[in-house]
Amino acid sequence: MQDIGNDLKITGKVGEGSQKGLFELGLHGCDHINYTTLSESEQKSKIKEANEKMNRIFGN
Repeated sequence: MQDIGNDLKITGKVGEGSQKGLFELGLHGCDHINYTTLSESEQKSKIKEANEKMNRIFGN
């Protein structure tokens, strides 16, 4: 989720495909980091951050 949102053409197409039911959106975090190096609370925070960004961009 770190870089998504920078290209409106791509996010528009992804949102369109999701709304049409062509695929489901999922996430694995906001940054490409090694989650084994983070505490549980840090992991939860990163997943929450990514989820909030996905909600802002795609509404789900």
